[in-house]
Amino acid sequence: MKFEILIQIKNRKLILNGNQKMLSPITPSRNPFVVPNFEESFSADSVDDDPEVFYHDIINSMKEDSKFKMYDRKKYINSSEQKSKRRLIQVYHERLEKLAKVQKQQISDLKNAWEEARCTADINDMAELIDNQQTTQVLAICGKYSDAIKTQKSMKKGKHAAKCDQKFMNLLSIMQHRHQCEIDALTTTFQSELQISQSEHKVLKEQIENQYRTELAANTTHVINMISKSPKPEPTKERLIKTVSPQKRKRLTPCSKPVNSAFTPIPAYRKSNV
Repeated sequence: MKFEILIQIKNRKLILNGNQKMLSPITPSRNPFVVPNFEESFSADSVDDDPEVFYHDIINSMKEDSKFKMYDRKKYINSSEQKSKRRLIQVYHERLEKLAKVQKQQISDLKNAWEEARCTADINDMAELIDNQQTTQVLAICGKYSDAIKTQKSMKKGKHAAKCDQKFMNLLSIMQHRHQCEIDALTTTFQSELQISQSEHKVLKEQIENQYRTELAANTTHVINMISKSPKPEPTKERLIKTVSPQKRKRLTPCSKPVNSAFTPIPAYRKSNV
């Protein structure tokens, strides 16, 4: 009996990373002096042969693969969205620069036209002033002083120049308002294009997530069908009992009865009446 106990103690040693370690015999499940119960113990072979465990690993692998693909696709979509946004901003600035050049040229042309018109207006004002002075002098020579005074007072200096300036300011105000409307329209177009791009990429992200869920559900259903159709493996205990002789089979029967040892109380000695 002691020899069998020593063998059991020796067999409880584990070799981990080249070092021998003794399992603790204190807990009941690790007690080397208790014959193990086959119903509560699971061998590594039985776990590896279990199709549910095997297919569960397959499901996790498929899930991780699908999730990796989804994240990869989302990363590509986010990169595409950023590129599209940068491209739209670049196009918007290019159009804004072109519009600014055109507007600047239009204002420059308007100023040039105003300068020419102002020169003409100044000439007309000078001609009217000369005509008024001559008319006043003639009337004064003729003795018509009252008419000469009226003619001199009716003369308005810079009348044509003032009209030219007012016309230029009106045209400039109209042009600036039109330019602002063009800028607002360009900004509105840019914002609408940006919103369209963002909504398109959002739809793509939703499609990727829906595709991930569909693939995950299909893979899970496929694996469940495989599990239901696959034959259950034979337990290791029954397989082991069938391969031994009837004499040894009795010893392999499930048992948790402890053996007398230092961890179990020794029954009291009784004297026989012999």
